[in-house]
Amino acid sequence: MIQEYLFTTDKYKADLESLVIPEKVFKEVEEIEDSECWTLTLSIDSESEEAAKLLDPLNIQICEKYNPTVLSNECSVYFNKSLFPIANEFERKLRKLLYLASSLQGDNESHNVISDLEVKDLGEIFTTLFSDVNFVKGVKELVNQKTWQFTRTELLAAIEKLEENTLWAALLGNNLVKTLCKRFGELRTYRNDVMHAHNIDYNTFKTARNLFKKVNSELDLAIGKLIGAKKENEEVTPVDFNSTLSSALAATQSQVDAINLFATSEVLRDIVSRQPIISQEVLNALSETSRLYTLKAAGIESIASIRETTKLQRDMITSATRAMREIEKQFTTYKIDIPPAVKELQQRLSEINFGASPHNGETKQDDEEENSNG
Repeated sequence: MIQEYLFTTDKYKADLESLVIPEKVFKEVEEIEDSECWTLTLSIDSESEEAAKLLDPLNIQICEKYNPTVLSNECSVYFNKSLFPIANEFERKLRKLLYLASSLQGDNESHNVISDLEVKDLGEIFTTLFSDVNFVKGVKELVNQKTWQFTRTELLAAIEKLEENTLWAALLGNNLVKTLCKRFGELRTYRNDVMHAHNIDYNTFKTARNLFKKVNSELDLAIGKLIGAKKENEEVTPVDFNSTLSSALAATQSQVDAINLFATSEVLRDIVSRQPIISQEVLNALSETSRLYTLKAAGIESIASIRETTKLQRDMITSATRAMREIEKQFTTYKIDIPPAVKELQQRLSEINFGASPHNGETKQDDEEENSNG
């Protein structure tokens, strides 16, 4: 197991050459020819938790004190690999619980619900199950209504009074897989660290491992409870599971669609507002278009960050044309006729694009790609 660090000056070389290390750890300082760079390597002739545990505090010490470029971090690799099976087991058991709860309802909706769940990643499932949009909105409104520099105690007390109703509680109750209900945020973070190969230290590894194991055991019990309830002809879930979950999944997708359309419309309005030949009627139509769809989207406040990060590039007209195409697709999706003012804008953009725009070649390429895709 190897830890390897790159340094570009001799500033810390003497310190690290005299670095005290455990007896089992081998240290090597090596210069790179024709360069001021040099490397420090710490290694143990073993691939084990004990070896990773020995190297981890040295890694933390070196990184915090000397800020090198880390070339190899194999103790973190070991922690990632060790956590992967139980993180994977967690996601599979969570899906198993949801699939069983859906199937045991005994109606004709389970196939569609399970199909919808299968295409969702874990982040989307977590958001659907554990994020209460109304609670989040209430917290934001509460903070915005404060007229003075409130204290942490005051804010927490006010938030405590807000009601939070998660989909998980409605579907399965808060007493099923309690640890998941309370610590789903940590589980999501640890799972992402593992799946995306983020660096993990030994303390994080221990905490994550214990948490995954505990939740996996609770999921096994919950799965057994569902099957047992069906055998005893008892109520499997406290609500119509499939109808409730199906509605929640559809609402989530609708929110995503509305957010995408709003962002596109806002970009397009910014672009065309800079074109004097575009009539106010067209701009008003775009505003109404945005409002029509964004009313469907709870939590639309997040769009502010999307708009702020969207900058107009020199290819203004090409960007406008692309945005218009996206809006047209959304109209088609929702089976709504394109307003005359928006059709006028399409025509004006087409005239500009093929007449004076310096990006004709790029737009033509876009058209060809779109046609080739059907």
